[in-house]
Amino acid sequence: MTIGDRIREVRKLNRITQEKLAELLGVSRVTISSWENDENAPTVDNIIYLSETFHVSTDYLLIGLTDPDDKTQVKTAQAKMDDIFLNLFNSLDPAKRDEVIKFMRYQEFLSKEKP
Repeated sequence: MTIGDRIREVRKLNRITQEKLAELLGVSRVTISSWENDENAPTVDNIIYLSETFHVSTDYLLIGLTDPDDKTQVKTAQAKMDDIFLNLFNSLDPAKRDEVIKFMRYQEFLSKEKP
């Protein structure tokens, strides 16, 4: 299984479209498609975003392992809160989704600032 296969797998397990994932990551749908078809590889930053978005390890996305001691392919345990958030986010109109994405990126920026 390739990195593109794993990205497609976790995206589909989380019932999210290429378009929605592209919006979340700030890339185009064509970019997501190119990753899933192994035409291009995501940047390190995008691997991290994918890992956080889908609650899988970067090791899983990159090489297929979730844990060195556990060779299972996908961590499917996901909190109900994640589903609630995703459903709420998907129900927003595109302008509101953009506002949420900007807010989340701003919060991430603030959390990375050094005191």
